[in-house]
Amino acid sequence: MKCRVCRGHAIIDVRRHNANFCSHHFVRYCHQQVEKAIGEHAMCRPDERLLRRQLPVLPEGNRFPRKIKPLIRLAERETAAYCVLRGIDYQLDECPMAAGNKHSVYKKALNEIELESPGVKTAFYFEFLRRMAPLLEAEVDTGDHDAHGDVIGRCRSCDGPTDNEVRALCRLVDRVTVR
Repeated sequence: MKCRVCRGHAIIDVRRHNANFCSHHFVRYCHQQVEKAIGEHAMCRPDERLLRRQLPVLPEGNRFPRKIKPLIRLAERETAAYCVLRGIDYQLDECPMAAGNKHSVYKKALNEIELESPGVKTAFYFEFLRRMAPLLEAEVDTGDHDAHGDVIGRCRSCDGPTDNEVRALCRLVDRVTVR
């Protein structure tokens, strides 16, 4: 397997791009994908339109900080490979709070499709962004509601923003400290 750029020994194949990369060029590829995501989705501009949770930029407001997702152009496997190459420790296991949610089922199904048709997950997501971003753009309500209209209150444990009496993080900390 040879690197697409330098023709040296490749350490990873990125099937959805039909490309192989050596360590140096894979790290460069990851950096380029993050820069492209930041540019395409205005992650660094203060005057950007605010997008809903499914999109790469989540607005600041209603006591929630602004959230950006600059790794959207990298697949999970590519992100893991980048971490290994750069010596970054990362979590292999699924979130213990995700037990029983439908997202794990959807992720598994999409991964099975991806095995048969490399690139389909990426194509699906980017087409979703292309078609849905304009529809999901909205001004955020400045009242005590989030972008979905849910009432935002204060956590009785930490005073952080939540739509429950106690934030999920505080419930998790309580469960861990009780044991």
